[in-house]
Amino acid sequence: MLAFTIAAFTFVFQPLTSSGQSENNFFYKKKERTLGVIFNTNTEYEELLTDETRKLEELRLGNLNLQLKNCFWTFVDYKQEQLNIAFDLGPIYGNGSWIDSSKTYYEQADHSLTGLRAKGEIDYSNLFYYSSKSFTLMQVKARGYFDLFRQHSIGTTRDSNRIITDLDEKFNATKFRYGFAVRAGWGTGRLQPMNHAMVTDYLLEKNYKGRTFSDKEKQLITRKIEKIKNHRSLATGHDIVKEADDIAGFLNQSMFLLRPENLASEWQYAEFLPRFHGSKVEIGPFFNHFNREPDFVYGGYLRYISEKYHNFKRNSSINAEIKYNRYKTNDWLSAEVALGWSYYFMLKSQFYFGFKYVPIMPLKNFKGLSDINHGVVPNISYFTQISNKTRFSFDFAWQISEDKAIMQRGPEIMFTFFRSWY
Repeated sequence: MLAFTIAAFTFVFQPLTSSGQSENNFFYKKKERTLGVIFNTNTEYEELLTDETRKLEELRLGNLNLQLKNCFWTFVDYKQEQLNIAFDLGPIYGNGSWIDSSKTYYEQADHSLTGLRAKGEIDYSNLFYYSSKSFTLMQVKARGYFDLFRQHSIGTTRDSNRIITDLDEKFNATKFRYGFAVRAGWGTGRLQPMNHAMVTDYLLEKNYKGRTFSDKEKQLITRKIEKIKNHRSLATGHDIVKEADDIAGFLNQSMFLLRPENLASEWQYAEFLPRFHGSKVEIGPFFNHFNREPDFVYGGYLRYISEKYHNFKRNSSINAEIKYNRYKTNDWLSAEVALGWSYYFMLKSQFYFGFKYVPIMPLKNFKGLSDINHGVVPNISYFTQISNKTRFSFDFAWQISEDKAIMQRGPEIMFTFFRSWY
């Protein structure tokens, strides 16, 4: 059923993945450091099971963080490597409910909390190409956070004699959570970064309307843009005016085109996240660890990713994955089919709309198939460059699920305002 769902979506949207690009690969190298303020609100669902007790908490949380982040991208012929490191610190507040039970007592309460959260994240992936299309994959993600907070709980307690008493208490507490996820795999295909080709298409369409350019001419200009941007240094920075003059001179002297006017005012933009064209298939094992339930999950996955670069204004994507998950005595099959469309306004802004479908089927130790739990996540995001260094982004997703233990229900909203050095 899950495999059929993925196959059906892939077949219906196959036109999105058709390739009309040159086989010549473009390179993309960038180091970026950002410092900004993030407001985020989301639902946290947590369960802790032991032989004697069960604790369950659902919390609607908001936080305002100061974030320092470093990002590194290297996309060349023989590898595609990414590293993101982030550290957040800021106040948190929330409202929710919790259950704490054992053979001798049962507590249930609503609670509110205020406090401080420190959070760290590392995300590293490396695709090593041993041929033009075949690769091995290694991906490691780690995260952790520490909360220091004051909680107010109001509810009831029932003891082993079924005597119910009121509960109203305030206390200080700490919480430390951590987890990591690892994937290894093999695959075929390539997602080619199109950021520099996007700038080429924009410059030619804006400044030389009515003129047709060959693929070879576009590639020459893209290679020049690639050379300039790939040689930027995070330590020393770069000169926008000098780079723009270099491009204008290349168009005039090497391509015999008129110099674009006021190019520096636009050259400072187009600093989007990597934008791709192409497709790839991956297969391999994975395992996830978290210091709450489920604490250790392992299994295997098969994933198909396709990105279509239409022109400098539009991209579309499809991501389909199926996973077999093993956890203690419980197994389940899960799938994820995500469709996305990006629209670019000039070289400054990007609007994204996506839709994700997540069916999950418990297997109950292979004693029989269970009903499928369905999850749906529509999401939108907006990013804009206010200036050469200043950026703003907005992200919104609404998670709709039949089982909140499988997917955290409700909206997730994030506003980010940050400065960038690259």
